[in-house]
Amino acid sequence: MEAKGNIVDHEYKIERDGNEVAEVSTSVVPGTATPTVSRSQPGQDDALVLAVVVCIDQMSHDVG
Repeated sequence: MEAKGNIVDHEYKIERDGNEVAEVSTSVVPGTATPTVSRSQPGQDDALVLAVVVCIDQMSHDVG
């Protein structure tokens, strides 16, 4: 899997073998910025996609 886009701002796509499997964007709630998986392709391992999003989110908080 590969994430492409702006990871720090939670605006990116996750691809597997060149095919997009999920799109992630930021859902802004006052005082927070939460990554939201707005689209995941059918047949994907949703738990794996969510695990990737959580890992990327954690890494983006560790930066800076």
